[in-house]
Order: sequence, then C-alpha cells, then structure tokens
Amino acid sequence: MELEYLVIISSHSQAVFLYNELIKKNCEVKIVSAPCSLANGCSKCIRFEEKYMDLILEEIKNNKVKTKGIYKIIVSYNGSTKYIQVKGPEN
Repeated sequence: MELEYLVIISSHSQAVFLYNELIKKNCEVKIVSAPCSLANGCSKCIRFEEKYMDLILEEIKNNKVKTKGIYKIIVSYNGSTKYIQVKGPEN
C-alpha cells in the first residue's frame, strides 16, 4: 500500500481550484475536511498518494496556492492515525 499525504489548503476556494487542476492532469486525489488536529474551522485538504507528490508541489507553485503544510498519514497497527509534517506552509 502506497503512503498517503494531506495538503492543507488555506481557503475552500483554493482547495477546490487546486483539486480541479489536479483532476485535469489525471491525478487521483480526494478533497476532504482537514483533521481538527491540523487545522481549525472549515479548512479543506487534498488527500493523495506519494506518487503524485511532485505534480502536486508543481501545481501549488504554478498556481500560487496558499497551503498550511503537507502531512504524511501514519496509521498504527491499532487503527489510530498520526500526521507528520513533511513540508511547511506556502504563502
């Protein structure tokens, strides 16, 4: 099973925009609510597999999307989930 990541987006509209741009490039992503432990309020995030990391970073940069960071999803053997930051915010 491939590692999965979350990119936390600063605004709902930017999350939807980035999601649509990634779908156009045949990137298999999901737009979901951000975990409460990573963002407050109604933040959205995009969940993706590791193989799409370079494409997602390129789209964030090219479209000047403001992010709150990228996190690796770690699910333990007992089912609990942790998030480890692998990239800081993009302003």
